[in-house]
Amino acid sequence: MTSKGVDDVLKRRELSVVLLVLLVALALVAAGCGGSQTAVDKKDAAAPAAEPESKAVAAGTAYVAGMGGHLAKVDFEIDPTDTDEPIKVLELDKLRLGKAESYGTHDARIDHERGVLYSAAFVRNPDGKVNVVSVDLGTGKVKKDVALDISARYIDGPLYCASGQSKDAFIPVLMGYEGYIDVIDKDSLELKHRVYLDHPELPKEYMWGHGVNTPDMKSFLLTINSTTPERAGKGLPRGNEDVLFYLLDMEQLLQGKLQITKKSAIKGDPGKTASLRQHYTHDGKYLIQTVRDRMWIIDAETLQLVHEEKFPVDEAIEITDKDAATGAPIVKKAQLEVHDAIATKDDKYAILTMRVPFKGGEKEAAMDGSLLLFDLENKKVIGKPVSVCRSCHADEPDLKDATSKLCGLDVVWKK
Repeated sequence: MTSKGVDDVLKRRELSVVLLVLLVALALVAAGCGGSQTAVDKKDAAAPAAEPESKAVAAGTAYVAGMGGHLAKVDFEIDPTDTDEPIKVLELDKLRLGKAESYGTHDARIDHERGVLYSAAFVRNPDGKVNVVSVDLGTGKVKKDVALDISARYIDGPLYCASGQSKDAFIPVLMGYEGYIDVIDKDSLELKHRVYLDHPELPKEYMWGHGVNTPDMKSFLLTINSTTPERAGKGLPRGNEDVLFYLLDMEQLLQGKLQITKKSAIKGDPGKTASLRQHYTHDGKYLIQTVRDRMWIIDAETLQLVHEEKFPVDEAIEITDKDAATGAPIVKKAQLEVHDAIATKDDKYAILTMRVPFKGGEKEAAMDGSLLLFDLENKKVIGKPVSVCRSCHADEPDLKDATSKLCGLDVVWKK
């Protein structure tokens, strides 16, 4: 081949290589592998707006008992990073039981497997009996309503306040004197046993019985307040500083018998302190006990005090009350009161039910039902109480400045 022929072949090969390179480059651009326009399109494309992350560590629906014949139904979230208002009320409604004169209640007890709430009245109905109801939480409607006779041994004081449960029994405790524990069938609300506080280890002079089951439902905790003989069954002051704790065997209680397996006493202020409602932490390690002017965290195994959280009086507000024994008026500074406490699912926090003093308009000082957050790990209150009673009554002229006597609560946890 001549030199000219070789040159022609080389030229044709070079042209073929150039054409091949161009074809490959065009293919890459078409596939989006390096074309500048594709890169610009991706960079400039608007990304969907991200949803703000909730800081809530817990959420649920609380059912808070009140004397208006209903329970406050409170949808809430807990954000402990908000050190001013950590409990966020998302929605506030009422779960109605009946008229206040027959269904005023301090009690809320939920069977989560059945989806049923049980509540026992704090007051006698017009027939002199006491109402116990079950409520379907799915519909919000009362399933069953029975009126029980009050014992002939009853002398004075409130009716039911605290309660516990077993798998098949609702177990309310009479707060008044003489006290007793009722064992009530959950389905029929039939009274199976009435267990009086007759035991050689229990004092005859006491007031304000309360109680709750342990998480495993193998035991039932009973608390009463020691008093002096003339104050038995009355209110504060009670004349004795001991709050008494008794752990009862649940199997025996369900058969109508008192069998004490453990007991202890913790001292409080006899003019301010009195045992009210209580809950165990979900892991069963601690009992969170409210005692009106303070809250106690108690070791469940030993029934000994681990932490005491006192609540202050409001020096700017005076409350006029009556002496429970004599009826004489008593003017005193308003005490911030704690009436119940329940731990979050992870046992890191507790929601407390509070009676918060306020003075509205020209009327006498009163109490508002509120919720308060407590940090169980660091043993401290977080933020301020949030109203779940007066905030709902605000549009009702007869109620906006009235006392709201909330007490017990139970919660359906969502988180």
